[in-house]
Amino acid sequence: MEKKKLEKNKIVRPVDFPFTLDIYKYCTPDLQARLLPNRITREEKEKGTATHQILKQDIDPIKPGPYIASTGIYELFAIVTHKGITADGGHYVGWVRQSEDPNDWLEFDDTEVTPRKEEDIKKLTGAGGAQWHIAYMCLYRSKS
Repeated sequence: MEKKKLEKNKIVRPVDFPFTLDIYKYCTPDLQARLLPNRITREEKEKGTATHQILKQDIDPIKPGPYIASTGIYELFAIVTHKGITADGGHYVGWVRQSEDPNDWLEFDDTEVTPRKEEDIKKLTGAGGAQWHIAYMCLYRSKS
């Protein structure tokens, strides 16, 4: 009897990812208290419409740094995608945002670099099936 070779297929289920990731609601109350002063807009401060109790308390706000967003808000700036049906094969591609312009993305596919727009990035959710690019890893950076 001949043995059948089994392949590991990847799970192909569409998953949305945000272009702006706000982690505030996932933070501890202590960390939320330290983030809140930084989340109040300049306009709210100038108009005096900031009604947050935290402004009246003596809590040190978080200082922004290379790994900490002072607001808890992050922006999508790169994606690694996988194209192919099997978990042991396929092709990986990098997608990187070049500027603040939402339509200024580049697709790095081996030696080929192609300009892309935000609408192309929105298609990386996996809704196109395994033979199209599926976001495998999303990379975010702090947004002030």
